[in-house]
Amino acid sequence: MAEVWKPIPGFEGAYEVSNLGRVRSLDRVVYVAHPTRPYWRQTPGVLIAPQTHTGGYRQVYISGGVQLVHRLVAASFLGECPKECECAHINGDRTDNRVENLTYVRHAENMTHQIAHGTRLYGERNPRAALTAQDVHLNRSMRVAGKTYAEIAAQFVVSARNVGKIIRRERWKHV
Repeated sequence: MAEVWKPIPGFEGAYEVSNLGRVRSLDRVVYVAHPTRPYWRQTPGVLIAPQTHTGGYRQVYISGGVQLVHRLVAASFLGECPKECECAHINGDRTDNRVENLTYVRHAENMTHQIAHGTRLYGERNPRAALTAQDVHLNRSMRVAGKTYAEIAAQFVVSARNVGKIIRRERWKHV
């Protein structure tokens, strides 16, 4: 597939993005404020090396700010993001920013995709989880056996409110 470059909306004339998810600056003339002899010089455009965002997404630093590469590609090739939608990676790989791997979906649909791809951190996979799936099963069986929320909470060092949400399947629905 041939690489196609398009201007980035909001950065026209300064930056472009490709259908393969690469970002480049364009040739430009820059003013150099030399103290004794200020002058203008030609600066060639370059490919901008992406960094990896803490969430695993690729990001670039352009025009004084950090931009997520997948959003730049989508804006240039798919158009403006519809209201109440977000840009999603079809295959679940956050580093694959090719235009054919991007689409606009509603948040709920994106969360469903993340669960299907295994990229959604819920349950024991969430680093902030205080319980395991086995603990959740024990919580529910203790409640069936007649224990109160407060008694269960004290045993597992969580709040009684949290125990109630687990019992009612408002939390840990997947278990």
